[in-house]
Amino acid sequence: MFALHTSEIMRVALPMHERLGFRRVSSAPAIHGVAYGVSIRAPDG
Repeated sequence: MFALHTSEIMRVALPMHERLGFRRVSSAPAIHGVAYGVSIRAPDG
């Protein structure tokens, strides 16, 4: 399983992560006032 965290200000990264198969599973604590989410992707196979 692969996990990463992204924020809404990462407007290019979010769609790219979705195209790569990542799905948001939860929220993460804000960093410097910016909300983050945690996304995961299971390995192929």
